[in-house]
Amino acid sequence: CVDFINASVAALLKRHFGVGMNDARVEVVDPFAGTGIFVSRAIENGLIDPSGQRVTQLELSPESARRAADNAVESMRLAGVDGRVETVCTDTFVLDPDTLEPRE
Repeated sequence: CVDFINASVAALLKRHFGVGMNDARVEVVDPFAGTGIFVSRAIENGLIDPSGQRVTQLELSPESARRAADNAVESMRLAGVDGRVETVCTDTFVLDPDTLEPRE
């Protein structure tokens, strides 16, 4: 299911905007990361490239955020990708969607 959703987003980006999900101009943000399965699978399937684009995961639970960060590192290792996935433990609902900074 996760792979289907990721592939569908990639296809829609290509069809409507002419870019791949791994294009350096595409910023990937998972606002409710949980354990990071969407980002991890996208890395493993070559859909995103943390070495060439900004990838951010946001998660409310500290334990889940740690797991998401660990899973991203493991997925990059498995995919042979050297990059960075920023994992932030925060309440997504208090962030400005444009800047990912807390609203004032």
